[in-house]
Amino acid sequence: IKTYRERQIMALSSALLRMSRDKTGALLVLSGDTSAEPLIGTGTLLDAVVTRRLVESIFNKTSPLHDGALIISKGRAAAASCILPLSENGNLPADVGLRHRAALGASERYAVAAVIVSEENGFISTCFQGIMKYQISNEELLIFLQEHI
Repeated sequence: IKTYRERQIMALSSALLRMSRDKTGALLVLSGDTSAEPLIGTGTLLDAVVTRRLVESIFNKTSPLHDGALIISKGRAAAASCILPLSENGNLPADVGLRHRAALGASERYAVAAVIVSEENGFISTCFQGIMKYQISNEELLIFLQEHI
């Protein structure tokens, strides 16, 4: 029997890997506490159980909530379509888009982690404490989720 946390990690992992394969852009912010409250207020409140289908449906290109970030806070899908602060880091590669800049900006300003799926190439990247890791492996994704959920 898996715990809720284990089910949540598996749901996020499988959704992110599927979106990576399908080149569906996605931006998730992971916060275990109240540090994401200012970000949650910028989007559409959900307060829902985290499931693979929920995450995939939010980032479906036809969903009205697909732009912006999905905030996972206190074990729940707190809000979708959230607006994040952009990083002003001048050392980022030129090909880094808004989704990556927003994820990095959130991790620089708040005690949150972020996961990005690139719409262009399907690569998964992560941000934590202002550090971005590009094109992480499936194993690295699982470890990242375990550390930040």
